[in-house]
Amino acid sequence: VYRFIGDIFDPATPCRIEAHLQKLKDMDGITVKTILLVLRNLETNLTAPQFEPIRRLLSRYDPGRGLSGQL
Repeated sequence: VYRFIGDIFDPATPCRIEAHLQKLKDMDGITVKTILLVLRNLETNLTAPQFEPIRRLLSRYDPGRGLSGQL
């Protein structure tokens, strides 16, 4: 489950959305439901007001330099 979700967001994984959808189609139902639940929870958490300081910090992330700033 977490490997699949990580691959969705990993820029080093050259996988088109169609390939991810095909992987979902090939999975058993409970795994698909779990992935969707985790993604829904991730969306809810990332849009919550209390997550704003972390969101601001992550928006300044530079892969070459790492994180700049503090929470």
